[in-house]
Amino acid sequence: APGDADCFILAATAGQKLVMNVRARRLGSPLDSILTLSNPRGQKLAENDDTPDPEEGLLTHHADSRILFTFPAAGDYVLRLRDVQGQGGPEYAYRLSVAAPQPDFALRVLPDNPRAACGDCAVLTVVAIRKDGFADPIEIEVADLPEGFAASPAVIAPGQDRCRLTIAVPASAETGVVQPAIRGKARVGGKAVVRTALAAEEMMQAFSYKALVVSKELSLSVLGAGPFTLAMGQPVDKPIDVPQGGQGTVVIKVVRTEKAGVQLRPDGPVPGLTVAGIFVAPDKEEAVLTLAAAEKAPVGAVQNLIVTGTMRVGKETVTRTLPAIPIRITAAKPKEPEPKKP
Repeated sequence: APGDADCFILAATAGQKLVMNVRARRLGSPLDSILTLSNPRGQKLAENDDTPDPEEGLLTHHADSRILFTFPAAGDYVLRLRDVQGQGGPEYAYRLSVAAPQPDFALRVLPDNPRAACGDCAVLTVVAIRKDGFADPIEIEVADLPEGFAASPAVIAPGQDRCRLTIAVPASAETGVVQPAIRGKARVGGKAVVRTALAAEEMMQAFSYKALVVSKELSLSVLGAGPFTLAMGQPVDKPIDVPQGGQGTVVIKVVRTEKAGVQLRPDGPVPGLTVAGIFVAPDKEEAVLTLAAAEKAPVGAVQNLIVTGTMRVGKETVTRTLPAIPIRITAAKPKEPEPKKP
């Protein structure tokens, strides 16, 4: 009823973790719920109004209330549910579930229709929808590629929600459409699980919220060759190590059919790493990119550096992408103590 609030007593044990989840707007109810959790003395411990659901991208208003809480001591706790504006009526229905968390993840891949020319690379972003506190690494693999195509390794690091990878199209490939499959492997609750990524587009929702809208399929369009391609000028069979506060280098080759300069630059940031762009003159065939790691850059995780090159041909600007370069930031070597003066 208008102005009403429903209260539930939860008998919890010390250290118990529970998920309190409302489904109302996602089921078509006008209820704008708010959940409040209090201890046996009436002190508020947690409260939530709206928690967006990344798997409900097509619903403009879908955010319901959700609390994930670890109870500090045994006792009877009170969970209060009401409409945030005090509205009510017979249509203000809801479903409330209280259960142990079920850690898991789902995957989305953007964009759903990447393009790449023969000899070029397509760039994909894999997004993890982490559920109920799941924070472990997710290893990404690409399957169902034709012969000659190659995907870069990629991992969604612990606590992160996305990574980027490239699919290299061979120069000899035929134009047309390729439909790769993107999968993620992880250990959930001690068991190995595999989840298939659904193709999606990231679209602006109400209140500047970006929603992941699932598409029918992932389709990679292979286009005809262009005026230049990029290639590595050094082996990349293992990650390039860059020490904290130090530098590393990457040699890049430019293969042209047009006599024009190429501007190289990183396509997106790599946490803790600075990469300066460089111009490759028309008479040059390669360039050296300098990678500089911050003194407090995150150590250990392998991250993909993606480099693009642009060439101006007449009134057209052509962009090509290098296969993802694995970068690993290592701990700075301790400074040796200065010798004592006699």
